[in-house]
Amino acid sequence: MNILKTPYQFRKEKKRCIRISVLFGLFIFAFLTIFQPLNLNILPFSKIVIVASGLGLVTSGVLLIFYFVIEPSVTPKKWNLGREIIWAATIAATIGVVNYVYILTIFNMAFSLYILSLYILIAIVIGSIPVTIQIIMEYNKYLRDRLIDSNTEIESTEQLKTTVTINAENPKHNFICPADKILSIASSDNYIKIVYTNDNTIKSEMIRATLKSAEDDLKDTPQFIRCHKGYIVNINNVESYRGNSQNLKLRVKQSNEEIPVSRKNGGSILQLVQNSCAK
Repeated sequence: MNILKTPYQFRKEKKRCIRISVLFGLFIFAFLTIFQPLNLNILPFSKIVIVASGLGLVTSGVLLIFYFVIEPSVTPKKWNLGREIIWAATIAATIGVVNYVYILTIFNMAFSLYILSLYILIAIVIGSIPVTIQIIMEYNKYLRDRLIDSNTEIESTEQLKTTVTINAENPKHNFICPADKILSIASSDNYIKIVYTNDNTIKSEMIRATLKSAEDDLKDTPQFIRCHKGYIVNINNVESYRGNSQNLKLRVKQSNEEIPVSRKNGGSILQLVQNSCAK
């Protein structure tokens, strides 16, 4: 029963409502013309076409009234699949009643509660085929929309997570850049030199800050490693290395500069670099 409580997207688009109404009317016309239930088979084919056309138009008319007159007063809040099924059955039952009135009118027949019940039942049974298709299509659309929204939210969140800010002493000079674009950061007196890529071109920017403050700014971005007292390197952008843990040198992508690694960090960084370069 939990599936009946699944949120369901209440129809809103006017063009979609009109299209559904027309298609349902055509379905009723085709079904009655081909299968000729309700003793339609005793009528001449031309009369069958007229009756089926009328019932198809009645069906489309009832749907349009529900979609544009009745449904706007029904709040879509907390609408779920179970309510949609009940609502569809209510519409089908109403179509059965109106169709019966239409038949009574054109054939000048006497009213019968039994026949009315039969029309309602037939309308629900026949209508269940296109209604089931409609519900499945609309529910799949709802799931696709939710998935798109979810993916968009995830992408936005990931983008926020991977964009880093390195604070300068003067906030106007703060350096903001996607984390994967930064190659290395080097200390230079009272400044730091940030080497990064932009449109596959290596660029650098000097800002007044310390390497320690930059390290603090990047503490939530684990690919940045303080490999030396004068350097921070983006381990994900290390392309090659040479030496062992005692005299390790790193080379980042698109750069010929070798970045030194302190001896005390050589072993752990060597392992990280080996794993990174092996990917």
